[in-house]
Amino acid sequence: MQFLAAENAPWWRSDEVIGGVAGAVVAAVLTSIITWSVTKGRLSKENTRMTKDLATSKLSANRLRGQLESSQRTVTRLTAVEQKYLNVRNALTNSGVIQHFHQPVLLLGPRAVGKTSLLMQWNAPWERTISVQSTRTHNYATVPVFDYQLPYDVPYAADPDIRTTAYAHLRLRVHDFPGEVSAQTKALEVASQEALQLRADIGQNLGVVLICMFDAVEVVDGISSETNQYYNGDLFQRLRIYVGDSSITIQRLIVVFNKIDLLAKRLPQLSQPELLDRCVTTFMKLLEPLRGACSAEKVCETLTMCDRANLMASQGGPVVKGEAARGMVHAISGPAKVAELLNGNSASTVMSTQFPIVPTLS
Repeated sequence: MQFLAAENAPWWRSDEVIGGVAGAVVAAVLTSIITWSVTKGRLSKENTRMTKDLATSKLSANRLRGQLESSQRTVTRLTAVEQKYLNVRNALTNSGVIQHFHQPVLLLGPRAVGKTSLLMQWNAPWERTISVQSTRTHNYATVPVFDYQLPYDVPYAADPDIRTTAYAHLRLRVHDFPGEVSAQTKALEVASQEALQLRADIGQNLGVVLICMFDAVEVVDGISSETNQYYNGDLFQRLRIYVGDSSITIQRLIVVFNKIDLLAKRLPQLSQPELLDRCVTTFMKLLEPLRGACSAEKVCETLTMCDRANLMASQGGPVVKGEAARGMVHAISGPAKVAELLNGNSASTVMSTQFPIVPTLS
Protein backbone atom coordinates (compact mmCIF):
# COMPACT_ATOMS: atom_id res chain seq x y z
CA MET A 1 0.00 0.00 0.00
CA GLN A 2 2.80 2.26 0.87
CA PHE A 3 4.40 1.50 -2.46
CA LEU A 4 1.23 2.32 -4.19
CA ALA A 5 1.00 5.54 -2.28
CA ALA A 6 4.49 6.51 -3.51
CA GLU A 7 3.58 5.78 -6.99
CA ASN A 8 0.47 7.85 -6.73
CA ALA A 9 2.27 10.99 -5.12
CA PRO A 10 2.21 14.42 -7.05
CA TRP A 11 4.99 14.98 -9.62
CA TRP A 12 6.40 17.97 -7.90
CA ARG A 13 7.11 15.99 -4.77
CA SER A 14 9.39 13.69 -6.58
CA ASP A 15 13.06 13.63 -5.63
CA GLU A 16 14.19 14.50 -9.09
CA VAL A 17 12.11 17.64 -9.24
CA ILE A 18 13.13 18.69 -5.79
CA GLY A 19 16.78 18.09 -6.61
CA GLY A 20 16.53 20.04 -9.84
CA VAL A 21 14.88 22.97 -8.17
CA ALA A 22 17.41 22.95 -5.36
CA GLY A 23 20.25 22.90 -7.88
CA ALA A 24 18.77 25.77 -9.80
CA VAL A 25 18.33 27.80 -6.65
CA VAL A 26 21.87 27.11 -5.56
CA ALA A 27 23.18 28.03 -9.01
CA ALA A 28 21.16 31.24 -9.02
CA VAL A 29 22.38 32.15 -5.57
CA LEU A 30 25.96 31.42 -6.49
CA THR A 31 25.61 33.44 -9.68
CA SER A 32 24.13 36.34 -7.75
CA ILE A 33 26.90 36.15 -5.18
CA ILE A 34 29.55 36.15 -7.87
CA THR A 35 27.83 38.91 -9.82
CA TRP A 36 27.44 41.02 -6.66
CA SER A 37 31.07 40.44 -5.75
CA VAL A 38 32.26 41.50 -9.18
CA THR A 39 29.86 44.43 -9.26
CA LYS A 40 30.90 45.50 -5.77
CA GLY A 41 34.55 45.57 -6.80
CA ARG A 42 33.77 47.54 -9.91
CA LEU A 43 31.53 49.92 -7.99
CA SER A 44 34.22 50.33 -5.37
CA LYS A 45 36.72 51.31 -8.02
CA GLU A 46 34.20 53.61 -9.69
CA ASN A 47 33.40 55.14 -6.32
CA THR A 48 37.09 55.70 -5.64
CA ARG A 49 37.52 57.29 -9.07
CA MET A 50 34.45 59.47 -8.66
CA THR A 51 35.61 60.49 -5.19
CA LYS A 52 38.93 61.61 -6.69
CA ASP A 53 37.12 63.37 -9.53
CA LEU A 54 34.87 65.10 -7.03
CA ALA A 55 37.88 66.25 -5.03
CA THR A 56 39.52 67.49 -8.24
CA SER A 57 36.31 69.22 -9.27
CA LYS A 58 36.08 70.87 -5.86
CA LEU A 59 39.66 72.12 -6.26
CA SER A 60 38.84 73.39 -9.76
CA ALA A 61 35.65 74.98 -8.47
CA ASN A 62 37.57 76.69 -5.68
CA ARG A 63 40.19 77.87 -8.16
CA LEU A 64 37.54 79.12 -10.57
CA ARG A 65 35.71 80.78 -7.69
CA GLY A 66 38.93 82.54 -6.76
CA GLN A 67 39.49 83.55 -10.38
CA LEU A 68 35.91 84.77 -10.62
CA GLU A 69 36.28 86.84 -7.47
CA SER A 70 39.59 88.21 -8.80
CA SER A 71 37.94 89.01 -12.15
CA GLN A 72 35.07 90.71 -10.36
CA ARG A 73 37.54 92.83 -8.42
CA THR A 74 39.36 93.62 -11.68
CA VAL A 75 36.09 94.55 -13.35
CA THR A 76 35.22 96.81 -10.43
CA ARG A 77 38.66 98.44 -10.60
CA LEU A 78 38.58 98.78 -14.40
CA THR A 79 35.08 100.22 -14.24
CA ALA A 80 36.40 102.90 -11.93
CA VAL A 81 39.40 103.43 -14.24
CA GLU A 82 37.09 103.61 -17.25
CA GLN A 83 35.00 106.24 -15.54
CA LYS A 84 38.12 108.21 -14.71
CA TYR A 85 39.28 107.91 -18.33
CA LEU A 86 35.89 109.07 -19.59
CA ASN A 87 36.08 112.01 -17.20
CA VAL A 88 39.59 112.83 -18.42
CA ARG A 89 38.53 112.36 -22.04
CA ASN A 90 35.59 114.71 -21.58
CA ALA A 91 37.82 117.22 -19.82
CA LEU A 92 40.44 117.06 -22.60
CA THR A 93 37.78 117.26 -25.30
CA ASN A 94 36.37 120.39 -23.70
CA SER A 95 39.69 121.95 -22.74
CA GLY A 96 41.03 122.64 -26.23
CA VAL A 97 44.61 123.07 -27.36
CA ILE A 98 46.58 126.13 -28.35
CA GLN A 99 48.52 126.34 -31.58
CA HIS A 100 51.12 129.09 -31.72
CA PHE A 101 51.97 130.78 -35.00
CA HIS A 102 54.88 133.21 -35.16
CA GLN A 103 55.54 135.77 -37.84
CA PRO A 104 59.21 136.79 -37.86
CA VAL A 105 59.79 140.54 -38.01
CA LEU A 106 63.13 142.32 -38.40
CA LEU A 107 63.51 145.89 -37.12
CA LEU A 108 66.11 147.59 -39.30
CA GLY A 109 67.61 151.05 -39.34
CA PRO A 110 70.54 153.09 -38.04
CA ARG A 111 70.92 154.09 -34.42
CA ALA A 112 68.40 156.35 -32.71
CA VAL A 113 65.58 155.97 -35.25
CA GLY A 114 63.20 154.42 -32.67
CA LYS A 115 63.41 150.65 -33.33
CA THR A 116 63.40 149.67 -29.66
CA SER A 117 60.83 152.36 -28.87
CA LEU A 118 58.48 150.82 -31.44
CA LEU A 119 59.01 147.34 -30.00
CA MET A 120 58.34 148.57 -26.47
CA GLN A 121 55.19 150.32 -27.63
CA TRP A 122 53.91 146.90 -28.70
CA ASN A 123 55.31 144.86 -25.88
CA ALA A 124 55.15 146.93 -22.69
CA PRO A 125 53.92 150.50 -23.19
CA TRP A 126 53.33 150.84 -19.44
CA GLU A 127 57.02 150.28 -18.65
CA ARG A 128 58.62 153.51 -17.40
CA THR A 129 62.04 152.23 -16.35
CA ILE A 130 63.49 151.49 -19.77
CA SER A 131 66.94 152.77 -20.59
CA VAL A 132 67.02 155.37 -23.36
CA GLN A 133 70.42 154.15 -24.53
CA SER A 134 70.72 152.69 -28.02
CA THR A 135 70.42 148.94 -28.48
CA ARG A 136 73.85 147.33 -28.13
CA THR A 137 73.06 143.68 -28.88
CA HIS A 138 70.53 141.70 -30.86
CA ASN A 139 67.42 140.77 -28.89
CA TYR A 140 63.89 139.73 -29.67
CA ALA A 141 60.45 139.73 -28.10
CA THR A 142 57.17 137.93 -28.77
CA VAL A 143 54.27 140.28 -29.38
CA PRO A 144 50.65 139.00 -29.22
CA VAL A 145 48.60 139.82 -32.29
CA PHE A 146 45.44 137.81 -32.60
CA ASP A 147 43.73 134.89 -30.83
CA TYR A 148 40.78 133.01 -32.24
CA GLN A 149 39.14 129.60 -32.41
CA LEU A 150 40.03 127.49 -35.43
CA PRO A 151 37.05 126.17 -37.43
CA TYR A 152 38.15 122.53 -37.03
CA ASP A 153 39.04 120.07 -34.26
CA VAL A 154 42.51 118.60 -33.86
CA PRO A 155 43.76 115.35 -32.26
CA TYR A 156 45.02 115.74 -28.71
CA ALA A 157 48.77 115.10 -28.47
CA ALA A 158 48.51 112.72 -25.49
CA ASP A 159 45.76 110.63 -27.12
CA PRO A 160 45.18 111.07 -30.88
CA ASP A 161 41.77 109.40 -30.54
CA ILE A 162 40.60 112.44 -28.62
CA ARG A 163 39.71 115.42 -30.79
CA THR A 164 39.42 118.82 -29.23
CA THR A 165 38.89 122.45 -30.10
CA ALA A 166 41.94 124.30 -31.40
CA TYR A 167 42.73 127.90 -30.61
CA ALA A 168 45.25 129.81 -32.68
CA HIS A 169 47.55 132.30 -30.98
CA LEU A 170 49.16 134.49 -33.60
CA ARG A 171 52.33 136.27 -32.55
CA LEU A 172 55.03 138.47 -33.96
CA ARG A 173 58.57 137.40 -33.14
CA VAL A 174 60.27 140.79 -33.39
CA HIS A 175 64.05 141.02 -33.70
CA ASP A 176 65.71 144.27 -32.70
CA PHE A 177 69.25 144.84 -33.96
CA PRO A 178 71.86 147.47 -33.15
CA GLY A 179 72.02 150.28 -35.69
CA GLU A 180 75.64 149.74 -36.64
CA VAL A 181 76.49 148.38 -40.09
CA SER A 182 78.50 145.62 -38.42
CA ALA A 183 75.23 144.18 -37.01
CA GLN A 184 73.79 143.57 -40.47
CA THR A 185 75.49 140.18 -40.78
CA LYS A 186 73.57 139.00 -37.74
CA ALA A 187 70.34 140.38 -39.19
CA LEU A 188 70.85 138.41 -42.40
CA GLU A 189 71.62 135.26 -40.43
CA VAL A 190 68.45 135.64 -38.37
CA ALA A 191 66.39 136.30 -41.51
CA SER A 192 67.61 133.02 -43.04
CA GLN A 193 66.95 131.02 -39.87
CA GLU A 194 63.50 132.49 -39.40
CA ALA A 195 62.53 131.82 -43.02
CA LEU A 196 63.38 128.13 -42.62
CA GLN A 197 61.60 127.88 -39.28
CA LEU A 198 58.50 129.60 -40.62
CA ARG A 199 58.19 127.15 -43.51
CA ALA A 200 58.59 124.22 -41.11
CA ASP A 201 56.04 125.55 -38.60
CA ILE A 202 53.29 126.79 -40.89
CA GLY A 203 53.97 124.94 -44.11
CA GLN A 204 53.44 128.06 -46.16
CA ASN A 205 55.97 130.29 -47.83
CA LEU A 206 55.02 133.42 -45.91
CA GLY A 207 58.45 134.96 -45.49
CA VAL A 208 59.84 137.53 -43.08
CA VAL A 209 58.59 141.05 -42.47
CA LEU A 210 61.11 143.88 -42.79
CA ILE A 211 60.48 147.14 -40.98
CA CYS A 212 62.88 149.80 -42.25
CA MET A 213 62.89 152.84 -39.98
CA PHE A 214 63.98 156.39 -40.72
CA ASP A 215 64.34 159.56 -38.69
CA ALA A 216 61.76 161.88 -40.29
CA VAL A 217 63.63 164.97 -39.08
CA GLU A 218 66.30 164.20 -41.70
CA VAL A 219 63.79 165.48 -44.26
CA VAL A 220 64.75 168.94 -43.04
CA ASP A 221 68.28 168.36 -41.75
CA GLY A 222 69.39 166.19 -44.64
CA ILE A 223 70.09 162.46 -44.71
CA SER A 224 72.80 161.67 -42.19
CA SER A 225 75.96 159.75 -43.03
CA GLU A 226 74.87 157.02 -40.59
CA THR A 227 71.59 156.55 -42.49
CA ASN A 228 73.41 156.50 -45.84
CA GLN A 229 75.93 153.95 -44.65
CA TYR A 230 73.32 151.73 -43.09
CA TYR A 231 70.99 151.47 -46.09
CA ASN A 232 73.91 151.12 -48.49
CA GLY A 233 75.36 148.32 -46.37
CA ASP A 234 75.86 144.71 -47.33
CA LEU A 235 72.56 143.57 -45.77
CA PHE A 236 70.28 144.95 -48.45
CA GLN A 237 72.50 143.89 -51.35
CA ARG A 238 72.65 140.32 -50.03
CA LEU A 239 68.93 140.26 -49.22
CA ARG A 240 68.20 140.71 -52.89
CA ILE A 241 70.44 137.75 -53.72
CA TYR A 242 68.83 135.56 -51.04
CA VAL A 243 65.37 136.45 -52.28
CA GLY A 244 66.43 135.67 -55.82
CA ASP A 245 67.41 132.10 -54.94
CA SER A 246 64.34 131.67 -52.68
CA SER A 247 66.41 131.30 -49.50
CA ILE A 248 64.43 134.19 -48.03
CA THR A 249 61.00 135.52 -48.91
CA ILE A 250 59.94 139.03 -47.93
CA GLN A 251 56.35 138.88 -46.75
CA ARG A 252 56.02 142.61 -46.20
CA LEU A 253 58.24 145.66 -46.42
CA ILE A 254 57.03 148.35 -44.02
CA VAL A 255 58.77 151.70 -44.20
CA VAL A 256 58.38 153.69 -40.98
CA PHE A 257 59.09 157.41 -40.77
CA ASN A 258 59.48 158.00 -37.06
CA LYS A 259 59.58 161.23 -35.03
CA ILE A 260 56.87 162.74 -37.18
CA ASP A 261 55.96 164.99 -34.25
CA LEU A 262 59.37 166.65 -34.46
CA LEU A 263 59.11 167.00 -38.23
CA ALA A 264 55.66 168.56 -37.90
CA LYS A 265 57.13 171.19 -35.58
CA ARG A 266 59.82 171.98 -38.14
CA LEU A 267 57.31 172.14 -41.02
CA PRO A 268 54.10 173.34 -39.38
CA GLN A 269 52.64 174.51 -42.68
CA LEU A 270 52.41 170.94 -44.03
CA SER A 271 49.58 168.49 -43.39
CA GLN A 272 50.23 164.86 -42.46
CA PRO A 273 49.74 163.61 -46.05
CA GLU A 274 52.13 166.27 -47.24
CA LEU A 275 54.68 165.30 -44.60
CA LEU A 276 54.35 161.69 -45.72
CA ASP A 277 54.98 162.67 -49.36
CA ARG A 278 58.05 164.65 -48.31
CA CYS A 279 59.40 161.62 -46.42
CA VAL A 280 58.79 159.29 -49.35
CA THR A 281 60.55 161.65 -51.73
CA THR A 282 63.52 162.09 -49.39
CA PHE A 283 64.19 158.44 -48.49
CA MET A 284 62.98 156.47 -51.51
CA LYS A 285 66.40 156.35 -53.13
CA LEU A 286 67.88 154.56 -50.09
CA LEU A 287 65.55 151.63 -50.65
CA GLU A 288 66.73 151.06 -54.21
CA PRO A 289 68.61 147.84 -53.25
CA LEU A 290 65.28 146.25 -52.32
CA ARG A 291 63.65 146.93 -55.68
CA GLY A 292 63.17 143.57 -57.34
CA ALA A 293 63.39 141.75 -54.01
CA CYS A 294 59.91 142.77 -52.94
CA SER A 295 56.94 143.26 -55.22
CA ALA A 296 54.77 146.36 -55.13
CA GLU A 297 51.78 144.84 -53.29
CA LYS A 298 54.01 143.96 -50.34
CA VAL A 299 55.24 147.55 -49.76
CA CYS A 300 53.63 150.13 -47.48
CA GLU A 301 54.66 153.09 -45.34
CA THR A 302 53.42 154.99 -42.33
CA LEU A 303 54.25 157.80 -39.94
CA THR A 304 54.93 157.14 -36.27
CA MET A 305 55.81 158.89 -33.07
CA CYS A 306 57.69 156.43 -30.85
CA ASP A 307 59.24 157.94 -27.76
CA ARG A 308 60.85 155.47 -25.39
CA ALA A 309 60.81 158.05 -22.62
CA ASN A 310 57.02 158.42 -22.96
CA LEU A 311 55.65 155.22 -24.46
CA MET A 312 52.04 155.94 -23.49
CA ALA A 313 52.08 159.02 -25.72
CA SER A 314 53.48 157.12 -28.71
CA GLN A 315 51.45 156.86 -31.89
CA GLY A 316 51.40 154.74 -35.03
CA GLY A 317 52.58 151.51 -33.48
CA PRO A 318 49.27 149.62 -33.91
CA VAL A 319 49.26 150.39 -37.65
CA VAL A 320 52.76 148.97 -38.07
CA LYS A 321 51.84 145.95 -35.97
CA GLY A 322 48.73 145.27 -38.04
CA GLU A 323 50.63 145.52 -41.30
CA ALA A 324 53.34 143.21 -39.98
CA ALA A 325 50.75 140.58 -39.09
CA ARG A 326 48.60 141.01 -42.20
CA GLY A 327 50.12 138.18 -44.26
CA MET A 328 50.08 135.61 -41.49
CA VAL A 329 46.51 136.43 -40.45
CA HIS A 330 45.35 136.24 -44.05
CA ALA A 331 47.06 132.87 -44.62
CA ILE A 332 45.76 131.24 -41.43
CA SER A 333 42.47 133.02 -40.74
CA GLY A 334 41.33 134.54 -44.02
CA PRO A 335 40.62 138.08 -45.25
CA ALA A 336 37.74 138.69 -42.83
CA LYS A 337 40.10 138.37 -39.88
CA VAL A 338 42.54 140.76 -41.57
CA ALA A 339 39.84 143.41 -41.76
CA GLU A 340 39.01 142.77 -38.10
CA LEU A 341 42.67 143.04 -37.16
CA LEU A 342 43.37 146.29 -39.02
CA ASN A 343 40.04 147.85 -38.05
CA GLY A 344 40.38 150.42 -40.82
CA ASN A 345 43.87 151.53 -39.72
CA SER A 346 46.05 150.40 -42.59
CA ALA A 347 49.23 152.00 -43.84
CA SER A 348 49.48 153.96 -47.09
CA THR A 349 51.06 152.56 -50.23
CA VAL A 350 52.61 155.58 -51.89
CA MET A 351 56.03 153.96 -52.16
CA SER A 352 54.66 150.79 -53.75
CA THR A 353 54.43 152.57 -57.10
CA GLN A 354 58.24 152.71 -57.14
CA PHE A 355 58.51 148.92 -56.80
CA PRO A 356 58.03 146.52 -59.68
CA ILE A 357 55.36 143.84 -59.66
CA VAL A 358 57.45 140.70 -59.19
CA PRO A 359 55.15 138.03 -57.67
CA THR A 360 57.66 135.26 -58.17
CA LEU A 361 60.18 136.96 -55.94
CA SER A 362 57.85 137.86 -53.07
